[in-house]
Amino acid sequence: MAIKVDEDKCANCHICEMTCSLVNYGESNTKKSAIRSVENKRKIGTSKVIYCTQCGLCADKCPTGAIKKCGKSWIIEEEICIGCGLCRDVCPRGAIFAFPGSDRPIKCSGCGECAKVCPAKAINII
Repeated sequence: MAIKVDEDKCANCHICEMTCSLVNYGESNTKKSAIRSVENKRKIGTSKVIYCTQCGLCADKCPTGAIKKCGKSWIIEEEICIGCGLCRDVCPRGAIFAFPGSDRPIKCSGCGECAKVCPAKAINII
């Protein structure tokens, strides 16, 4: 599954980020989130949300085949990943982040938990 974000609705509350890290990494830490909400410097008072659209370009670039299709989403098999960063380099949205303290990538798995908790209803599952 993939998500779509209506940035005009985003309140930049970071609840999606905290939920993502809690569901996927067992701690509420926005640096361990696969979705990021930042202030849009081009349009003051609005947010820019960085998230994966599940395009698959990262999988095409991965030298070990660690990024695999799972339903409508691309997931990273951490035991195969060598942390080379090529997936981060090729992502057109900048939606693959470095795991804090390591080279391990963080990428949306399409779980949709962020959409369930968004109080502004800015995140939709597609």
